[in-house]
Formats: sequence, structure tokens, C-alpha cells
Amino acid sequence: MEAKEFATGTVPEGRTLGWARVALVAVMVAFSLPTYLTGVEIYAAAGEGRALPPILVGGALLTVIGALCGAIGARSRLSSYMLVRIAFGECGAALVNLAFALSLLGWFGVNVDLFGDALARLFQDILQLSVPRWLIELAAGAVMTVTTVYGFRAINGLSMLLVPVMMGV
Repeated sequence: MEAKEFATGTVPEGRTLGWARVALVAVMVAFSLPTYLTGVEIYAAAGEGRALPPILVGGALLTVIGALCGAIGARSRLSSYMLVRIAFGECGAALVNLAFALSLLGWFGVNVDLFGDALARLFQDILQLSVPRWLIELAAGAVMTVTTVYGFRAINGLSMLLVPVMMGV
């Protein structure tokens, strides 16, 4: 059975993943280099007194919302798509998912751009190697797209490799 078979139904007990594997994926998302650099840029632009409170409050809010959503998903064993469909109905879910898809498309571009810039600087600063940013962005976009096509299993595998590297950086 492929994971996509559970997109509109509950995930059977034998097909669920342990919290540690899901946590690794969450860590990979939370500690991404582009997100880190964005935080650094905000902090540098606003200064300590003005940047720290909104960053802490925003992080706390996202943690609470994420924990609630995670608990609902874990208990119901339903995908986020199904939960949106239950909450908003068929038409409402279509609008929510369209808005979500458009925002993710834009965020994909932002992340690829930030990642390309950060990695190009890292190559230059550490290896004294000048790699064209567009080449890094193309490769990063391809890796992100492939992991999306293959789903959670690919993202989980990638997180097992990259989380230790990102924590080290």
C-alpha cells in the first residue's frame, strides 16, 4: 500500500510512524538555513529590543498551533486535507487548499532563493569556491521537488541526513 492511499482515510496502526521520525522532519523544517538567516536579518534590521519579543511570541504561537494540529492529526489519523474538508466542507476546503497551494508556491521560491544565497556565501567563505547562485537554486529546487513527489518517506530520509549537518552549522 502506498502512503497516498491514506490521503482520504485514516492511516492504519501498522503504517504510522513513531514520534521520533516525525520529530526529525519537524526539526529539519524548523532549523532550515533560510529560516535561520531570515531570523538573523530581522534581528539585525530591528535590533535586539524590537526583534526579540515578536520572534519569541511568534515562535510560541506557532508551537501551540502546531502542537494542537499535531495532536488532532495523531488522534484522528487523518491527513490535513481531510481535516480541512471536515472543518470547512467540500467548497470551503477547495478554497482553503487553493490559498494554501498558492502560498506554498510563493514560499517555495523564497526558500530556494534564500537557500541559494546562503549556500553560495557558505561555499565562498569556507571553501573559497564561487558557485553560481542560479545553479544552486536549480539543484535545490530539484531536490525539493523530488522529495515532494516521493512524499514523507523521502523527506524523512533527507532529514536523517541533513538534521545533524544543520545542527552542526
